[in-house]
Amino acid sequence: MNLSFYFRAFGIVYKGKYNGEDIAIKEINSEIIDEKQLNDFIKEAELMKKLPKHPNIVKFIGITSNPFSIVTEFMEKKDLWTYLEKGERITDKEKMKWMIQISCGMSQLSEHHIIHRDLAARNCLLDHELNVKISDFGLSRIADTNNQVYSKSEIGPLVRI
Repeated sequence: MNLSFYFRAFGIVYKGKYNGEDIAIKEINSEIIDEKQLNDFIKEAELMKKLPKHPNIVKFIGITSNPFSIVTEFMEKKDLWTYLEKGERITDKEKMKWMIQISCGMSQLSEHHIIHRDLAARNCLLDHELNVKISDFGLSRIADTNNQVYSKSEIGPLVRI
């Protein structure tokens, strides 16, 4: 396993290899989280198992139990926010491609009654060809067929504008 890693909200994301494919291993840091956050992480993993396969949704590969981790495909260019912060010149054609890809991914989630609730540039990952894939399903919920959301909270994260 490659030991390169990135720090995220409640743990570390490692880059590794599985069956010759680059993978991301999002390991929860059980020393700094409480029981509710651990349960939220478990719910995220359970929801990711139900995700539809789609070119604009990050591919779920599996989970591990010791340490508890979510394993997905590795996205080489990281997140859209980081890419935009670099200040690289982005063409209107690239922007349009990203908007379409994000819309396609969100539409696919909607068709499977999954409500993301945290769509942001930091949760849109870029592959080596700069294709966007939706990620981070920690705040996501599954709606029933009448689009009723099962959740204790009705708000997402607060964002400074």
